[in-house]
Amino acid sequence: MLVSLLVGCDGDDDDDTEPSEPVEPVEVCLAEAPPEGGLESCKAVLLPQLDRREGSPDYLICTLALTLNADGVIVGKTCDDKGFVWSPTTAAGSLVLPSLPVEAEAVHPAGIDSSGDIIGTFWAPGAYVGEPFILSAGELTRLPRLVEDGSSFVQGTNDAGIIVGESATLDDPFSPKAAVYWQDGEIHRIEAVDDLGGRAASAVAVSENGTIVGHSNTSDLQAIQPFRWRRPDAVEMLPTLEEGHVGAPHDVNEAGVTVGRDGGPLPEAINEAVYWDEAGNIHLLPGLYDTPEINALGINNRGVIVGSEMTPEFVTTEARLWLDGEVNDLQDLVPLPPEYRLMSAVDINDDDDIIAIAAVEDGGPVRFVTLLLRPDL
Repeated sequence: MLVSLLVGCDGDDDDDTEPSEPVEPVEVCLAEAPPEGGLESCKAVLLPQLDRREGSPDYLICTLALTLNADGVIVGKTCDDKGFVWSPTTAAGSLVLPSLPVEAEAVHPAGIDSSGDIIGTFWAPGAYVGEPFILSAGELTRLPRLVEDGSSFVQGTNDAGIIVGESATLDDPFSPKAAVYWQDGEIHRIEAVDDLGGRAASAVAVSENGTIVGHSNTSDLQAIQPFRWRRPDAVEMLPTLEEGHVGAPHDVNEAGVTVGRDGGPLPEAINEAVYWDEAGNIHLLPGLYDTPEINALGINNRGVIVGSEMTPEFVTTEARLWLDGEVNDLQDLVPLPPEYRLMSAVDINDDDDIIAIAAVEDGGPVRFVTLLLRPDL
């Protein structure tokens, strides 16, 4: 209807443009029922979905992927706050729900290394204290905390055994948090970040060659300062687009290129996707819309970046991929059936495997699912 109205307005019905060929959507393979060639041949794989607990809201994603490793193995959370592991090579692509040998009310897995060790945080029933752990072949190792009864939270890991996160500095639910890393079973505080004087610091990601990135709020609590630490060099404070802005890294590759977001002063921060290059300079990543909410969430060693962008109506987000500085709608790179709408690309590995969150509208209530995507880049 809109097209016919516009044609009638200019009085010219001639159109010399060639109609574009309809794009054939890729098949969405079901992890529980892989095709004859196996899941490795699929451009899009729908991870197994768990049933929601009775009374839980429809918007909960019951297979919420958080990260994937070099082998395409994914870890994430279920809607009842348990952890899961999924591998495209497991029998029928089934979910594995690793049980901790302790009673846990909630589990937040943060990563899995190439040997299959899972790292993360768990909370005992009724407790507000996060306990960092490594789960290896069913054996649980509790990681130390800065304060014996203080809370800690794990954010990421690499194959060299470096684990990053945050840890409370006092035995108090409202304690300040320090940026930390664990290595060889010991916890280390990133002390250079303490000089900012803030109450909340965190190391959020670590590359395979040991570069750590994170952020801390400042002493006036009005800004968030991003940092990068290429060990053993000194910690460098990364710039923001303007003084007093919120700078929040999300991921880093082996070249030290760091991706994340930059926002205006708290509390009305408006997020723009950015990356910091090897020299530490900050750059804006373009969006497809003129909207004030764009996030860069993951980067691989080829420099491919994934994330999300808010739509102009401020109703939902769409998945984005940046390649050589150009922004792409991920839905164009992996054309899915019309009932699938990609909302966010969460992480990417060096094989360009991407985990993404999608809304499925197939006549019933909207469902939110996790997909493994393999675009041709």
